[in-house]
Amino acid sequence: MREQINIMIMVDSIKALVDQSLEGNCFMVDDSCFFSKQKGTLYLDTQCIPDQKIHWTVKAVDVQTPVSIKQISFEPYQVYFNTTHVDNLDALVWNGIVPYVGSKQMTYKYKIVLQIGKGKKSRLATFTPSLTILPPY
Repeated sequence: MREQINIMIMVDSIKALVDQSLEGNCFMVDDSCFFSKQKGTLYLDTQCIPDQKIHWTVKAVDVQTPVSIKQISFEPYQVYFNTTHVDNLDALVWNGIVPYVGSKQMTYKYKIVLQIGKGKKSRLATFTPSLTILPPY
């Protein structure tokens, strides 16, 4: 089993800005050994266990328009992920530790806010990906 799960977020930054949406313009994959669901979509459901480190990385398909992770949050839940990101406009990575949530499998959707270039309409968000925390062994 891997100690860390890597989640790659790929963004067609120009199309996302034109559409003002990440839907159809953002694709997510991970390397979880627990058979995650919806790989290659904005609805990635990463399967993980408590105390695993999750490492998110973002890449723009168009190298002319930079994209960065502005925020990843699990706000609607009473579950707190310890994040170790650096708060700056060039955050290409974001890390968190999966908390212990009990002996039952639980799924938590999370919000990702991406900064694409600069300007008033350059921040786009989605609340579609999720983490499914499996019971500890």
